[in-house]
Amino acid sequence: MMQKKTNRVKITAEILRDALNDPNNADKLISQSGGIHAAWELLAEGDHRACAALGRAAKKRAVREHLEALCNVSGRTYIRLGLCSENPKMRKNTAKLLGALKNPADTDCLIHALSEESVRMVIPSLILALGAVGSDDAYAALAGYEVRLAADETEIKHEREEKEALAKALSGYGAKERHVFCGFNGEIQLICAASMGKYVAEDCTRAGLKVQSFADSSVTVFADDTEKLFCVRSFREILIPVCRLDMEHSEKARDALVRRLINMHEKSDFPFRYRVEYRGKADRKNMLAYLVEVFGCDMLTNSVSDYEAEIRVFGDGRVYLKLFTLPDKRFMYRKASVPASIAPANAASVMSCVREFFTEDAVVLDMCCGSGTMLFEREKAKPCKRLLGVDISEKAILAAKENAKTAGANVFFYNTDCRRFSLHERADEIISNLPFGNRVGTHTDNVRLYDDLFMLMPKWLKKGGIAVLYTMENTLLMQKIRENSRFELLRCIKTEAGGLMPSVAVLRLKG
Repeated sequence: MMQKKTNRVKITAEILRDALNDPNNADKLISQSGGIHAAWELLAEGDHRACAALGRAAKKRAVREHLEALCNVSGRTYIRLGLCSENPKMRKNTAKLLGALKNPADTDCLIHALSEESVRMVIPSLILALGAVGSDDAYAALAGYEVRLAADETEIKHEREEKEALAKALSGYGAKERHVFCGFNGEIQLICAASMGKYVAEDCTRAGLKVQSFADSSVTVFADDTEKLFCVRSFREILIPVCRLDMEHSEKARDALVRRLINMHEKSDFPFRYRVEYRGKADRKNMLAYLVEVFGCDMLTNSVSDYEAEIRVFGDGRVYLKLFTLPDKRFMYRKASVPASIAPANAASVMSCVREFFTEDAVVLDMCCGSGTMLFEREKAKPCKRLLGVDISEKAILAAKENAKTAGANVFFYNTDCRRFSLHERADEIISNLPFGNRVGTHTDNVRLYDDLFMLMPKWLKKGGIAVLYTMENTLLMQKIRENSRFELLRCIKTEAGGLMPSVAVLRLKG
C-alpha cells in the first residue's frame, strides 16, 4: 500500500508576517516547521507582534529550549535589544518574552530597563519578568521598588496594575512564613451541594454542633470546636462571615477582616497572603481590581498563586473568609483518582441523604466503583460487614486499591465488566456513581448499560435490598424504574456537582 504524502509548508518570515495581525493564526504557524526561526528573524527587525507571539509560545518547555539554543548562537543581546526599542509595545513584549524564558542571566538588563522606563503600561511586564527570573538580585530590586502614585485619573489604572504585578512577583520568592490557625468561636457557614442542606444540618446536630439555620445548599452553625466540625463529612467548604462591604466606608470592611484573621491565628507580625473571589453581577475583572485595592494594607498581601485565605465577596456586599490555614483531613485517603471520580464531599452528602435506609454490618456492592470513594464514604456512614468494588478500568481499580490502603478500608476490588460479575453472597446494598454519559461513555452506551444493570441488580441484591444510584441520566433512570416492576422508588433527590444536576435515587428490591 502506498503511503499518502503530507505536504507541510515550511513557515518563512514572509508567511508569518502576513499572519501576525491574527494572534491565533500566528501562534499556530509558530508551532509548525520553521515557525520559531521565522519569528526570530522578525524579532531582529523589531516586530513587536513577532516578539509577543514568541512570548506566548515560550510557555512550552520545548520552545524555551529552542530559543535558548538560538540565544547561544546569536547572543542574548539579540533579544535584549528590544528593551531599548523606541516602540513601547516592543519593550513590553520583550519583557514578557524574557519573563517566559526565566533565565537569571537577564536580571541586570531587566533591572536597568525598569529603572529607565517612563511609559507606565510597560512597567508591570518588567516587574513580572524580574519575578519570573527568580534571582536574588531581581528580588532585591523588586523589594526596593516603589510604585509611583498616579499623577492624574488616567494613571490610576496603571498604578493599580503595577501594585498587583509587584505583589505577584514578590509572592514567588523564597520559603513563605505561614500563619498558624488557633481556632474560631462564632457562626460559620458550611457550603454543601444543592438540596443537601437539611441532611448536612442533621449531620451537624449528630456531631454536637449548634445549628442556627439551614438552606438548600448551606448550613449556619455556631462552632468553637474544629474536632466536632470535621466529624461532619458532608459539607464542601467553610465560609466565615466577616461583614458587609460599604463602598463609601470600605476601610471598615478591611479592618474587620484583618481583626478576624488575627483573632483566628497565633500572633505574628507578617502579612496574610490572600486572593479575592467575586460572586455577583458586576463586571468581574473590574470588581476584582477594586477589591484588591480595598483590601490592600500592611497586613494583607495579594498573592494569587500562593495564598492562605480567600476573601469571597458577593454582589450584595457580604464578605466571607475561606481559610487555607485550617487543616481539613477528612478525605486524606484520596491519594489517586480517575476522570469523573465523584468528589469525596459529594459522596459523603449522598450517604447523608440516604443514611436512614442503611443497615449495620451490610454487604455493599459498587458495580462502577471508580477510585472507591462511594464505598469509603458508605463505610464512614455506618459500619459494614463487607465492601465489594467492581470496575472495568484497570487504572480505576489501581487507584481504588491505593486509596483503600490509606483509608484502612477492607475492600475487595475486581477489575472486570460488571455485566460479567457474579456474587457468591448477595449484597444488602448497591451504592454506585453510574456513568454520566457526558464524561465517561455516551448516552447510547448508558441505555445498554442501564438495561443490563436492571436485569442484573435483582441477582446481586437480597430481597428487600437497597440500591442507591447517583447519575446525570435522570430521565433514563426514571424510565428504567417505571419499566421494571421489581423495584420500588423510595426517594429521589436532584442535587448538583460541578455545574451538572445529577439525581440520587433510592430503590428497594421487592420481596
